[in-house]
Formats: sequence, C-alpha cells, structure tokens
Amino acid sequence: MDFQPYPLTLGNDITSNAVNTLQEKLRVPGKYRDTFEKIHIFLGLDGYVDSLYSLLSKRASLVDYEVMDSMREFSQRAFDTAGSSCNIERVLKKRLGGGFGPNTARAVGTLGAQVDLVGALGNPSEVFMDSIPNRVTMHSLGDPGETCALEFDDGKIMLTDFGNINHITWDLILERVGRDDFIGMLEKTDAIGQGHWALVPHMNDIWRSWVHEILPNLSRGDRLFFVDPADMTKRPGSHVREMIDLLGEIGETPGMKTIISMNDKETLQMCNYYQELPAISEFRDYYTIGDRMINLLPVDIIVIHHPHFAILNDGDRGIHVKEGFTSKPKFTTAAGDHFNGGLIIALASKSMTPGESLVFANACTAHFVRTGNSPNLQDASRFIMHYKEYIENDIDTIA
Repeated sequence: MDFQPYPLTLGNDITSNAVNTLQEKLRVPGKYRDTFEKIHIFLGLDGYVDSLYSLLSKRASLVDYEVMDSMREFSQRAFDTAGSSCNIERVLKKRLGGGFGPNTARAVGTLGAQVDLVGALGNPSEVFMDSIPNRVTMHSLGDPGETCALEFDDGKIMLTDFGNINHITWDLILERVGRDDFIGMLEKTDAIGQGHWALVPHMNDIWRSWVHEILPNLSRGDRLFFVDPADMTKRPGSHVREMIDLLGEIGETPGMKTIISMNDKETLQMCNYYQELPAISEFRDYYTIGDRMINLLPVDIIVIHHPHFAILNDGDRGIHVKEGFTSKPKFTTAAGDHFNGGLIIALASKSMTPGESLVFANACTAHFVRTGNSPNLQDASRFIMHYKEYIENDIDTIA
C-alpha cells in the first residue's frame, strides 16, 4: 500500500499546525515530565501471556531463511493445503505480558504516569514483573490468558486461549480487590481505561455494577472513561448496543467524559451494528463517519485510528492528523494499545489540544512499531521533532 493513500485535499487535516504547536510546547524544559508524573490512571481488566512470532516461508540454514511478509501469503499456504496437511515454522520474536491493561500500562507508565492495573496477571506472573514499569501497581484477579500472535508486515493474527479471561466478573473483583480499595483507586484517577471490551465477556455486567455501586460514590472531578472495544466480530449486536448504552449511563457521572477508540476494522463493525450509520465504501468515508457517530452514539469523544491517520470528533468538529506510517513494522501486537496510552495521557494532562493529543498518540505507536519498545517522553518528543519527515517518507527506523 502507498504510504500516502489519503485524499490530500480533504478538509480538517490539522497535522501541520498540531505538529508545530506541540513541538513548541515540548521545547519547554520539564513541562510534560512534571505534568505526566502527577497523572493517575486506572487500567483493566484483562491480561495475557503474549508470544509474538514470525512465520517462515523457507529455511536454507540456521541463519539463512525467509519470513512470510504478508497475511495473504499465509492464507494462500493454508488454502492450498486444504484437504491435506502442512507444517509452518514459527520463530519467537518476543514473549511478554500483554492485553489492553498491561500494554497500555506499559505505555503510560513509561511516560511517567502512576497506574493501578487490575487484571489477570498471575501472582503476578514473571512476564508482567519483567516488563511493567515500577510506576504501575498491579492487582491480580487470577491467571492470565494466553495468546500466540502471528505477525506480518500488513497485520497480525491473534490466536488466544480466553479460558481465564472468561471468568473475570464483578464478584471476582470484589473478592480479590475489595469494594473500598476499588473505590479508592477510581477516586484518585484522572482517567479510567477499559479494554479489550469484546474479549472480556462479563464487561457489560461489570460496568452495570459500577454504574449502580461505584461511580455514585466518587467525588465530583474531571475524569476520562476510555474504552477500546477491540474486534467485535464474535459479539452479537445486542451486546454492542448495550455497551454503548452503558457508556451513556457512565457519562452521566458528574465530571466523567467518555471516549471510544476504534481502529479501522472496528469502525466498520460499529457501522454494521448500527443501521443508522452509513456503510464505509471507500477510504475517504473514514474522515466523515466520526461526524455521524458522535451525533448518534451517547459518548463524548469518538476516535478512529489507522496506520495512516487518526481522527477525533468531540461534537465540535472532526479533525484528523496523518500518521508516520511504515510498511516494514518490527512489531504490530500492542501498537493500538500504545496509541491509546499516548492519547489517554495526553488528554488527561489537559495541556494538549485534541489535535496535539493525536500527534502525541501517533508518535507513541510509531516509535513502538519501529523498535518494539514503549517510548519514554524523550523518545516520543524526538519522533515529534521529526514528525513531518516520517509522514513524507516511508522510514522504518528511528532517527
């Protein structure tokens, strides 16, 4: 895919202005370091041991082999073998604690925020202890799920055992964390991050309990309630609409601002679940669908992200910024979580405009896909200082 497929004449592209103003802010010594370190974030409720693999198409020796670059190559190999069998070698790239909660905690914790992470983390498991920053306090609900992630240049396939995740309920949270301690965590937060909604079957029931038992006990204060729905394919439309309705109820909490963040595929799915939304038939439709969604869904902010762009609509007007795309990412699993983490901390800081927040989020995910590492503030700032070079050229390394 061309690294600039978007219509260049489309309105509300604020990339240049947002990059320029954010660069000026980042030049102020210590400005965001001090701000980020004061931010408290609550994240949950999942947790997995993620094993990330490349697949090989050929191997001549221990050091001479070819990697499958595309999902099409993998699917064709499987299709051609139907009715028989085949063997495909996988090569481990990395093993770490993953899921929305752990990955996003890694992102915002590395940027300096203080985090309470509640999820399926084991005792916690060594893979979480080794990869989660010390600014994250972990509260485990039980053993993690397991994911085998097959990564390609153009996407990934997540093969997951959800056995342990399927048992995460409100009663389990009360048993392992306690009501008073749970209320205390939310009381001090600037942002509450929840995901991946579609993969945690009892999430709606958990939120419904919060609406009646927890949120009314919080003092009035500005908070974000941020949701990543994840791939909704296996969930019926009634579950999705119930989730959106619950976000409307959560948004009635004084001071609470609700945000739903979707990638391009999840945006297509949301359009399928709501007949009132037009179908997305061409690339430019992504730039206008947020305007329709914000008027239909009872949430405060709609975010749509894609390897080439990110869109935000807060009811005022939709804006979009270009992403520093690379056609040769080193890692793709957790890329969306790093975008979400960057966006959460930027919006929670109250010191970046929506456009600047999108640029910051894009910088976080762009650094991650090129290195496999969560960026600290200096890393993100360095990328932003070169942001325009990355949107003008397909660069797969970090300057």
